[in-house]
Order: sequence, then C-alpha cells, then structure tokens
Amino acid sequence: MNHIVSRMRTRPRAVLLGMAILAPSLLGCGGDSDPPETQPAPDVSTFEAGRFEDLPLHPRSDAVGPRSETDGVITRSFRTRGATAGEVVAFYADVLPDQGWTAVGAIEETGPAAHQGDWTTDGWSLRVSATDAEGLDFGGESSTEVVTQYSLVLTPT
Repeated sequence: MNHIVSRMRTRPRAVLLGMAILAPSLLGCGGDSDPPETQPAPDVSTFEAGRFEDLPLHPRSDAVGPRSETDGVITRSFRTRGATAGEVVAFYADVLPDQGWTAVGAIEETGPAAHQGDWTTDGWSLRVSATDAEGLDFGGESSTEVVTQYSLVLTPT
C-alpha cells in the first residue's frame, strides 16, 4: 500500500514536469492566430522539387556531410574510390548532356589533382569540382586505392 501512495505522490510531479517541457512547443503551434504578414512565404521562383536529387552520382560515391541550401543554392560533397579528380569531372561531362545539360566552357584543371566543370539547363547552373582526397581523414580508413572528393553546386540562374 505504501508503494501505491508513494507512486501517487511522485506521478503528479512527473506530469507537471512533462507539461512544463511541452508547453513552450505547444504554444508555438498557434494555428491561424498569427497575422499573415508574419508567416514567411516560400520562394517559389527558385524551388524545383527533385532537381538536385536527379543529378547522377559518380559510381561508388558516398556523401560527405549533409546537403546544404542557402538562397536556393544547393551544395553537397561526396567521395569516391578508384577515380582521379579528372576522371570524376569527365564522368559528368559524359552523362550530363544526355540529361539536357550543356557544358559551359571546357573542364579546367584548377590546381594539382583538382578539376572543375560547369553546365547549365533550364534556369539552373551546375558546378562539379573534384580534388584528390589524399590526406583527408575519412574515419581512420586506410587504403592504397585512389580517393577523390567532389562537390556538386546547383544554382538557380
């Protein structure tokens, strides 16, 4: 019986604590009480669902960190094994035209073991830049295989 009384005494504290934790988040769900001018409007001029997800990835690619988006510009980095920076950018030069992308200039060598290419399509530009990832830490992995890190930057034009 003492056990039941003890639980009844501590349970209201737990309920009150839970309410105190949830109250601020519930208050923020104010429904239609906010004036329309305080609710942000989506920037529909730069949004196109799926455009970034439709970009091909070089074979054996793994994402490095999360995708970022700022002012409509979407960026994501990847790493791939068994291909040099030049081979990664050449891959995009081969596959992007079949998906409606047009090259803007030639692939450039931007530094030792670093390459970059630019493409455009229907209101978007894409920059692919790749560099030899030797010396970068990927969680203590060691391999004699070539590792390249590359980034895709999709920008509305």
